[in-house]
Amino acid sequence: QVRFGTVDTWLLYQLTGTPITESTEDGLNTHGNVGGIFMTDVSNASRWLFLDLKKVQWDKKLVDAVCSPHDVPLSSLPQVKASSEVYATLKKESTGIDKLEGVPVSAILGDQHAALFGQVAFEPGEAKNTYGTGMF
Repeated sequence: QVRFGTVDTWLLYQLTGTPITESTEDGLNTHGNVGGIFMTDVSNASRWLFLDLKKVQWDKKLVDAVCSPHDVPLSSLPQVKASSEVYATLKKESTGIDKLEGVPVSAILGDQHAALFGQVAFEPGEAKNTYGTGMF
């Protein structure tokens, strides 16, 4: 099976999963986590061009239009949630860091949206232009 996600999806999955170590055929050990929370926030999901903005859920017709002829199942895409809610509480078992035990993961934002928030643009009509991987 394959799963798709942005860096926020990967980070949350790794921070909330169960650690594993596997040995490859050439004797190298690989480390990672499995079984973590597989989700993204609406600000990141909206950039994929797969999201029905009114229903705030993945749209199979949009996925098929972009990914055809490949059949990408919706289950390979992360669950979409609000940008600010408690998604998980970290455990030392997942992070390997004592001081992160009990810390809630309670916000995920795309870089453009986070920059707008960081510049204190809270009122209607306020704007910010961020130059980088894209200009939005």
